[in-house]
Amino acid sequence: MTIRDLLRPVVHGIRDIEQRLQGLPNPTDFDRPGRAARAMLRRLWWRSRFSSAPVTDPSSGIVVSLTTFGPRLQEVHFAIESIAAGRVLPSRLILWLDSDDDLHRIGPALRRLQRRGLEILATNAAYRSHTKYFGYIAAGGDLGVALALADDDLLYPHDWLSRLVEAHASTPEDMVCWRAHRIVIRDGRIAPYEEWVHAGLADQVARFSVFGTSGAGQLLPPRLLHELARLGTAFFEDAAGNDDLWMHATAVRIGMRSRLVTDRPTLPPYVPGTQERSSLWAENGAGGGNDRMVAALYDAALVERIASDAIIR
Repeated sequence: MTIRDLLRPVVHGIRDIEQRLQGLPNPTDFDRPGRAARAMLRRLWWRSRFSSAPVTDPSSGIVVSLTTFGPRLQEVHFAIESIAAGRVLPSRLILWLDSDDDLHRIGPALRRLQRRGLEILATNAAYRSHTKYFGYIAAGGDLGVALALADDDLLYPHDWLSRLVEAHASTPEDMVCWRAHRIVIRDGRIAPYEEWVHAGLADQVARFSVFGTSGAGQLLPPRLLHELARLGTAFFEDAAGNDDLWMHATAVRIGMRSRLVTDRPTLPPYVPGTQERSSLWAENGAGGGNDRMVAALYDAALVERIASDAIIR
């Protein structure tokens, strides 16, 4: 084998990254990565192709769970590699797929990650957005350790998991997250979802009115996991399309508050080419699905509890 043969996959990989960055079909603003994200994507490609470093640390005592579907199955390794490049590694790193058929469709990048400790498991596609946490619960995951949730389309910073772990250690009874909204109460009612405001500096203090979004990273304490397990698939009735609403309403009901790990909401850069608007996004947002779910989930007692520390307008 010649040096040219050895270098060929590197050259092809770099070309693939450049084409991914420069030739995106119909890119959205989210799909246009900045210089730092471009550099990170190149580093992650290199790790994916050549690293043999473990992606887990059995002693860390924290589980990370994410799911993927459809065409993102070919891109999700970038998100996973970014987590594996972090300062703290999870004791388990689990990728959930919709079906056994998807298990046979995983590519070389995911197979290399499997050899380094990634678990790739099939679950029930009907769980939809709830798969990240309920797939873990339904499979008999350890409910005595905290569960961190991630998305398949983000490039996570090196301190992503360590900041979640540190925040959980300091306030173990709170849900902690990287990004959140603040629920707005007006005239004794929860305002429309689109009017909720971005959480900020004041929301490093835990509040019932802080609404975490799990995509950027959210950590579920064991007490919440036990309650979600007790409720089982009851989310099908009122919150099939939004796991964050279901988890937040459940947390408030058991007296659990949420808070940011930083002084402002943080959303990591997207993996280029992953931001096509989904039918679920359209249904929940413009279609008013979120507001219908809020009305079904948050009864008068929950609204009163949230109003105790919410912005009143």
